[in-house]
Amino acid sequence: PCGACDSCDAGTSREVAEDRVRVGQPVVHTEWGPGTVSLVEAGRVTVLFAARGYVTLDADVALDSGVLQAEPLSA
Repeated sequence: PCGACDSCDAGTSREVAEDRVRVGQPVVHTEWGPGTVSLVEAGRVTVLFAARGYVTLDADVALDSGVLQAEPLSA
């Protein structure tokens, strides 16, 4: 939480668990298709989609709702 936004004021801001998504990880969005995580910040994730470009999403909402599905990282 940043302490300076609406979500923090409402008490709804949470940090993204780093084990959920990582930079470089492939993901699939229900509308925009496949993409690659380019940035992980507290509460949000930025993904590069071939058909859409860079999109910043609320990580908890996108991942918990199933709109964004993270694919396993290859070892």
